Amino acid sequence: MFTVLAIAGLSVGLVVVLFINAKHAESKYISKSTLTIPSPLKSIVVWKVVMAAGFLTVPQMAVLTFGGIYMLDILHIGLTSISVILIKCADWRRHAQNLGTEQH
Repeated sequence: MFTVLAIAGLSVGLVVVLFINAKHAESKYISKSTLTIPSPLKSIVVWKVVMAAGFLTVPQMAVLTFGGIYMLDILHIGLTSISVILIKCADWRRHAQNLGTEQH
């Protein structure tokens, strides 16, 4: 399953890159006005933000996925209960973070 998702992600990324290159090639033949705005997707800063967001999101998804599968397979908890547990844990964590940032 992971291989299928990895191939799908790579395919989508390749299509996006080809789409950007095709649009860039088309724009060479269109007269340029003085008010053109460069594409933000060509900025390395934007891609650094995207990569950082990806690196922060992947571990969270791995923990949530493992937690859900563990509760289902090992603890034999129902899907509804697992959903409630994971949502409450995320809500509790967010609440704890907010308490730490409040000024008294």
